[in-house]
Amino acid sequence: MNDDQQQELLHHIELETNISGWSIDEHVIDSRECLIYKATNTLFDHNIAIKIYRQDLKATLKVPEGQNPLSQYDALLNCASVFNQAGSKYRAPQGYGRLPQQNAFFMEWVEAPTL
Repeated sequence: MNDDQQQELLHHIELETNISGWSIDEHVIDSRECLIYKATNTLFDHNIAIKIYRQDLKATLKVPEGQNPLSQYDALLNCASVFNQAGSKYRAPQGYGRLPQQNAFFMEWVEAPTL
């Protein structure tokens, strides 16, 4: 990720959280689909995951025409609206927006083993 991309990502997080001073750690996960970074800020109650899909994903995974990998973000929002209601024993990470021009979306960081 170059400096301009990083600044755009940080600016988006600042707008979504109304808190400045975020920093991005080196990528934490490097999979065939995406890179995942962790954004941290001591003034915010949790970290934020930045999931950036690889630009060549459609060719690599043969994604059907018209399907966008960022549709996972929409699915996350739908799950969160159901699971994060009072009284639910399950939880989904909170979404913090997406940047289609960078093929990226933002969500609450969850400390757990990968599946």
